[in-house]
Amino acid sequence: MKKTVLQYLIACYLFFFVTLLGLTGLGFLVAGLYLILGNYLATWAAALVSGVALLFVALVLLLIVMMVTKSNGGNDSDGEQDSASHEEMTALVMEMLQKSDFNARDASLIALVVGTVLGASPELRRQLFGRRENK
Repeated sequence: MKKTVLQYLIACYLFFFVTLLGLTGLGFLVAGLYLILGNYLATWAAALVSGVALLFVALVLLLIVMMVTKSNGGNDSDGEQDSASHEEMTALVMEMLQKSDFNARDASLIALVVGTVLGASPELRRQLFGRRENK
């Protein structure tokens, strides 16, 4: 069961990463379209055409998602089974987190403080990462 949780978490991470890459690529495509159209049209017209093109892509993706996730003729037994396995998975993850003594609030605060200090102090960044590179 732990292997299943790990596979589920890896799949979620990969889905997030691929979605982020796809959105970045789409942003570059729209920016490129705007810059190219800016040479031939007024600025407002280039922005309008780019926005309409982006909405069209979003509509096509929405239709594809709706077709893929369409229900299979009203058979809800699979949905109930998926819901039960989701509840089991949630219970298992919560049990593992409770056993590990992981305090998410403290970890978040530590990450926030360290990120703020490293972001605000270039000298400290140089000292920390410079030593690591010299070894």
